[in-house]
Amino acid sequence: MRTTCRDGWTAADYDSQQILQELGHRDAAARVTRARRVRPLRRAWRTLRARL
Repeated sequence: MRTTCRDGWTAADYDSQQILQELGHRDAAARVTRARRVRPLRRAWRTLRARL
């Protein structure tokens, strides 16, 4: 298992990583980190939708 920097992870992130590892994903930490990435377009869409 690789050791990577996981600043800002929540307990749910660690749980997700453990589940992905149990399912056999090779780099579970990278998948969780990718899922946590900021998505500015989604955030903007939610803001616009809320104002309508």
